[in-house]
Amino acid sequence: MDLFEVGDCSGDVQKYVRAELARIATNIGDEEWPGEETARNLVSRSNGHMLYASTVIRHIDDPYDDPRERLKNISNSYYDFPPDSAHSTPFISLSELYLQIMRSCPASSRALMVEVLEDIAVTRSLFQERFGLQPALATLDSLSGRAPGSGIRAIRGLHAVLHPSNTSAAWDRSLIPFIHSSFSDFLMDPQLSFEFAINEEQVIDRLFGICLERMSTITTQNKVEKAVLQLALFVFQLLRGWSSEEDVQSCQDEYLKAFQELLKFNLATGFIKLISPPASGFDFFFVAHFSLRFLDSFHSYEEHESLDHVYSSIKRALIHVLHHSQQIGVLNLNWHHTFGLQYVDRFYWIYTTRPDEWKSDEIVRALKGLRRSDHRPHEEWFNFLMSEIKLSSRAHRIKPVLDYIYNDED
Repeated sequence: MDLFEVGDCSGDVQKYVRAELARIATNIGDEEWPGEETARNLVSRSNGHMLYASTVIRHIDDPYDDPRERLKNISNSYYDFPPDSAHSTPFISLSELYLQIMRSCPASSRALMVEVLEDIAVTRSLFQERFGLQPALATLDSLSGRAPGSGIRAIRGLHAVLHPSNTSAAWDRSLIPFIHSSFSDFLMDPQLSFEFAINEEQVIDRLFGICLERMSTITTQNKVEKAVLQLALFVFQLLRGWSSEEDVQSCQDEYLKAFQELLKFNLATGFIKLISPPASGFDFFFVAHFSLRFLDSFHSYEEHESLDHVYSSIKRALIHVLHHSQQIGVLNLNWHHTFGLQYVDRFYWIYTTRPDEWKSDEIVRALKGLRRSDHRPHEEWFNFLMSEIKLSSRAHRIKPVLDYIYNDED
């Protein structure tokens, strides 16, 4: 719903503004506030747009600050934006408000506030909406080496533009941290957000280095926090930032270094940690699939060596899942979204496209073993896996090998 188009009648906005100001005045024990002139000024600034009015109300209704002072600062704020700006007048007014909200935060914490907003903006698709912003920030704090709670404290003054948790959201809905998309647009436009502007490429470079460093710590013994591990493996999605060979040529040294770093990581252990209880909701196989497609488009020795390493690591993780279904137990029937079983066929297909290799392929042998098992959990696990694969739009491509798995022939 676009709040630029909701309540565009000035009368609706005026009723809302006056009612909310009266409520806040009662809460602070100053029923003479804000006065008729100030109320009219806010209604006029809203220009009939409910989004502007509601953002102001959320901003001034802050238990940690004085609403009177906040509204006064908004009323007195004017900024000179470029006259050739392509944005509409309502968006410019909203940008002025967003800038005032950002500048109302303590100067000493603004650098950290921007860093946290950068992290949120780039990684939001990896978190689930129903868990809300706070768990995501805790993970980002841990990944970036910030003190626990630093992230949520840094953006505490931005409650007017950030969403609380939405526990009723669908399990597969990605985090939507901003109340309205216009705030994200504002952050990405340096002509509007000035010192608060976010450069996504620079953010990805920063997180890329952090993720590589964190991935290098993965071993079978250490207890890496699962949520942090998930985000560290975000490196695969970041690799998609290079979208063409031309892009690679422009950053050749960084690109080759990334491939060399991949060879050092115990990726299989990382994958296995991700698909082991407790559930995470992080669809890593989906991310890995697109990264493999990207890696496969280049041809240097380092790239092929890294690609082989990633392929073999994914295969080892899949085989682990197939051989340890009893250990995972009944949970696997409820957790198909956790590790993206709807994409298993894509990796399965990678390893089983040549009929002469089917008999010796470990994944094929493991699936045939599950099918033949008399142990009920194994039978349920096999049936579930195969039903997921058959539902895939790519199932027809691997029908011969699926028939082979169902066949008693060895």
